[in-house]
This record gives sequence, structure tokens and C-alpha cells, in this order.
Amino acid sequence: MLSCFFLKCCPRRDIYPGFLQCDVLYARQTDPSNLHTTVLWLGQTCSTEDATKTFSAPKETMS
Repeated sequence: MLSCFFLKCCPRRDIYPGFLQCDVLYARQTDPSNLHTTVLWLGQTCSTEDATKTFSAPKETMS
């Protein structure tokens, strides 16, 4: 699963339903066996479920 840390996200229905596009996004892989995503950069997406889990994360973790 991914842990998504971001400064600003907004819904983008034109990408995928239930997904967010983040202006600034850092995602870290918590499952080493998952090779699909390591770091998500500007314009990448993460699922709303993952995003809401860490939406209120302290800014220190977003550096």
C-alpha cells in the first residue's frame, strides 16, 4: 500500500473516479513487494483512500 503525503490535492474526475491529482505529492512504498510505485512526482495520482489516511499528517513528514 502507498502512504501519500501532499500539500495540495484536488479531485480530478477526468483522470480516474475516486482519484486525486496532487500539486505536490510524495508517496512512499510501505510494501517492499509492491514494485508498481516508489515515488510519485508532480501531476501523479494516488487513491482517495490512501490520501485521506494521511491528509492531516504533520508538515514535517512532507519535507
